[in-house]
Amino acid sequence: MKRILLVFIPYLFCLSLWAQDPEAAAADAQPVSTPARGSSLGEVLRRIDMRPTDLILKDTVLVFLNLDRENRLISAPSPVINMFGIGTVFPILGEFSLSPALDVYSSYYGWTGSRALMVLDENRTATVTGFILNIPLSYRIDFNPVHRLSLGAGPSLVMRSAALAKAVPEDEQPSIDAINDYLWAQGRWFYPEFSLVYSYAAAPWVRFGAGVRCLFPVFNGWSGESIPWADNMIVGGGIWVSFSNFWRELDLKALFKPKPKVERLSPREEDQLDDEAATEDGTE
Repeated sequence: MKRILLVFIPYLFCLSLWAQDPEAAAADAQPVSTPARGSSLGEVLRRIDMRPTDLILKDTVLVFLNLDRENRLISAPSPVINMFGIGTVFPILGEFSLSPALDVYSSYYGWTGSRALMVLDENRTATVTGFILNIPLSYRIDFNPVHRLSLGAGPSLVMRSAALAKAVPEDEQPSIDAINDYLWAQGRWFYPEFSLVYSYAAAPWVRFGAGVRCLFPVFNGWSGESIPWADNMIVGGGIWVSFSNFWRELDLKALFKPKPKVERLSPREEDQLDDEAATEDGTE
């Protein structure tokens, strides 16, 4: 992930140097037309083109807050996780859109007897692969054709699966099962998320930006554990590059259209064609 980040930053810097004038990027900032007042719901829905538009590639760093004082000696002190993600945009109406994204990460977990916690390498029991699927409703503010600010809010699903870590004996499998049960119980996979993103149009077909996000562990309100309300909160930010109208310009039908079958001649038909060609050559 760090190598990806080191390659990603110079690439974005080169794009910014190559950027065209603000007028050239105006095509990317055109808002979706807003239906006039008095339009019926059916007319409004028919006018909305909800096909996905942009392809977004992200590199994010998130901090998982660990405020559990009782298990501080064996758990990781608010681990910092680097993750890679992909997303897109579904326009809805005017400046509003849905911006789903999926981030992938990996970390070590341990079992304390009552809780599953992120731990350091030497205390690991499980390797947990995590996916963060967030589906925010976004509102964009275009200051001009180049600079944009986006506000987002919506649900995030933190889906985690634990497996026995390397060099851990197989008799620890009951702890793996307990970790999986804990991570999926009491709604610990559900996080409301809020985000703030700034982006810059380097060219009509590409934007790059940076943003911050915060995921709130609302399940602490009903899980019954004696921990601070902010324990397991996820905060951080990252950078991304967005290819404008990627999905709409990509002709998926042509990509998956079956190739026409080429009829092959039988050996007898090929001999007949050869004879005809030889006859024509002799005539000439």
